[in-house]
Amino acid sequence: MHITLADSSYVDSDEQFVNSVNAELDSRPLKERDILLFVHGYNNGFSDSVLRYAQFAHDSQFNGVRVLFTWASRGSALAYFYDRESATIARDGLEDTLKVLAKTKVRKIHILAHSMGNWVAMESLRQLQIEGDATLNGKIGEIVLASPDIDVDVFKSQMSRLGRPAKPYNLLISTDDRALIVSQRLSGNLPRLGNYTEDNEISDLGIIVYNITDVQSDDALRHGKFASAPEIVQLLGSRLSEGNKLAENNVRFSDRLQKLGDNIVGVVAATGEIVVYTPQTVLVHPDQIITAPVEVLEDTIKQIELNTDKRQSY
Repeated sequence: MHITLADSSYVDSDEQFVNSVNAELDSRPLKERDILLFVHGYNNGFSDSVLRYAQFAHDSQFNGVRVLFTWASRGSALAYFYDRESATIARDGLEDTLKVLAKTKVRKIHILAHSMGNWVAMESLRQLQIEGDATLNGKIGEIVLASPDIDVDVFKSQMSRLGRPAKPYNLLISTDDRALIVSQRLSGNLPRLGNYTEDNEISDLGIIVYNITDVQSDDALRHGKFASAPEIVQLLGSRLSEGNKLAENNVRFSDRLQKLGDNIVGVVAATGEIVVYTPQTVLVHPDQIITAPVEVLEDTIKQIELNTDKRQSY
């Protein structure tokens, strides 16, 4: 597939931006009035980011409004530290962008961040939490952290400030990620979140961890599997299109678990290459590896409903 920029225009105020986004939202059915905000990573200039996001949005079949947040990457493999400083500067801009998007008619704002873009996204959410509301009055939807180039201890500190999320974040890790191996060496051999091996430790923070190490990709660095591997694009497309139903109060918990199963079991069963670790709020056993998700979910649902009935009888 070939992607061509057909048209472009410029808006010079928040009001014009809101009106433009609202026009796009109004043109869609109610169930598709979501926004997918993409934050690119290290060594990605504007044009590369546009192309990568357009390809992903097309392949994932996301039908909502697509918004790209770009920051001043130098677009050079030799400018790692320049990009890291630029990413830090960009966190205020992303925070402001999220606030503006929350003023539109959007149902949910989903965030997809890649590589160093995860630092921008997590810092922006942390700042929103310090101000009092990291969910922007419930408008923040799915948060997908793809191959995060973040120090693990820094991430734990960020999550400590944010608190355990009502909706589990989605984390894609791969231990064969060559770009993160280099980043780890440049950072004093401190482990990066995107290739961290202690999956259970991270899932306990309220994160659904997708270990995609065994997923094959034509990406030589194995750093962009979220966009280049069909299995992962399918998985993310399902999560974003259906929305995370786990925290909706009007749905029974067993139904919410089954919804989680519907979103992930097809991909896992079809490929046998994705291992999923879930937080305690989703499954009874956070260290359970879902290699046969239907059976795991069915057993878990029965146990939860049994425990619920016991509590109600007291």
